Order: sequence, then C-alpha cells, then structure tokens
Amino acid sequence: MTTVSPAIDAHDVSVRYGEVTALEDVSLQVPFGSVTALVGMNGSGKSTLFKTLTGMVRPAHGRVRLDGVAPLEARRRRMIGYVPQSEDVDWAFPVSVRDVVMMGRYGHLGPTRRAHRADREIVDSALERVELADLADRQIGQLSGGQRKRVFVARGIAQDARILLLDEPFAGVDKKSEAMIVRLLRESAAEGRTVLVSTHDLHALPALADAAVLLLRRVLFHGPVDEALRPEQLARTFGLDVLGDGRGDRSSGSGGDSSHGDGEGGR
Repeated sequence: MTTVSPAIDAHDVSVRYGEVTALEDVSLQVPFGSVTALVGMNGSGKSTLFKTLTGMVRPAHGRVRLDGVAPLEARRRRMIGYVPQSEDVDWAFPVSVRDVVMMGRYGHLGPTRRAHRADREIVDSALERVELADLADRQIGQLSGGQRKRVFVARGIAQDARILLLDEPFAGVDKKSEAMIVRLLRESAAEGRTVLVSTHDLHALPALADAAVLLLRRVLFHGPVDEALRPEQLARTFGLDVLGDGRGDRSSGSGGDSSHGDGEGGR
C-alpha cells in the first residue's frame, strides 16, 4: 500500500530567539489540494512558522518535512512559493512587475539563466490571471498594496510551486484584490497545490479556507473553519470577550495593525 506524504509535516517544532520562545512543540500536517488558514494575534509565531517551513529559521528541536523532504531541499527543488509580508520587501529596488514574476522561473532557466519563450508565456499567463498584464513594465514600488500582493501571488503561480505559503496577503489590500487573491488560492488548491495562508480577517475564512490553525506559540486548534470560529476558540486565541448572544467579537480579531506582522521583528 502506497503512503502519500502530507504536503506540510511539522513535528514538535520549537523555535527560540535568545531567551524568547517564538514556537513551542508545534505539530501540524496539511494535505495537498487544500487551503489552510493560519490565525493568531501579532506575536503568536505565524511569521516564524513560515520562516521555519522555508528553512530560513532552524528550529531548536523538532522536524519539518515538505512532501517528505527537508525545507532546504524543498526549496532547491522549487517546491515552495513564498509570499512574504510587505515590510520584508525593498519596494525601491529598480525592478519591474514582469521581472518580479520572472523570478519565479529562475530555477527553471538552466545554467545560462536566460528566459525562453515558454518562460515568458508562463509569466504573461500569470500576470493575466492576477489582472496586471497592463502594468507589467511598471516598477514594483509604484503599485498599490493590493497590486503588490497580486504580483507575488503571480510569482508563485509562475514558479509552479506545489506548496504556497502566504504571510498576511490581505493586509492593506483593497476588496477587489482580496477577492481576487481568495479566488486564485482556491483555484490553486483545486489544481492540487497546498496553500497555507496567515490572516487576521476572520470574516473571510469560510470562503477562503478548508481548515484553520489557531496559533499562540502552540497550535491551539486545527480543524474545520466553523469550529475555529466558535467564541471559545477565539477567546483562547485572541483573548476576546464572549458576548452574551453566543458570538465572539470577531471584529476585534484583527490583532491590531496587521501590517506590523507577528510583533517585534515580524516573529
């Protein structure tokens, strides 16, 4: 009998920055062909988890496997598409929208690193999907927040990565961009990819995700979205008051200004 590896498999992962514990005994399995939302307040460890999954941060103990291989090997095989938070990007760098999306093809270009016709067609198709073909030659920093996020989603599409990790892609975006990103992520899952996306927007979860992970340095809950949105779950995750009508104050679940990431240092 053939055993299928989960797309994302983290087991007892702990990460420390000096004396500060950012993640503690985090275990998580995410299958292919799904969208999983990662939910938690600023400082809960969401960005640290992404960086651990991509191999940018090494855990103090525990193990991470992506489709059965270690993160650095997964990156070498171009299995991971990562959309970072906005503050992790130098928006003044003189690079065009098309150039950013073409970066997703970098590992496919061979030793000459020259784009071929097929690569250009894939990039153009990705830009069409995020409705930014008409801005392909614009400098990346001249785009709106929502457009910038769509560029990085296009880069992940062009890369043809099987695992997409998106760190707060809805922070500071307009409704059009938010709806488009949700649609693209759902389409990616339908095509067999795995999407792990952190978000503060609890209202968008039912349309966005198949499952939700509530994180506060540890995994507090991992399961269906409707169960994740129960008042008692939100109270544990965000410290919300439970209202007398049986609903949590979900509007307070933004965790503050989401553009600041997971607290100091984006952890």
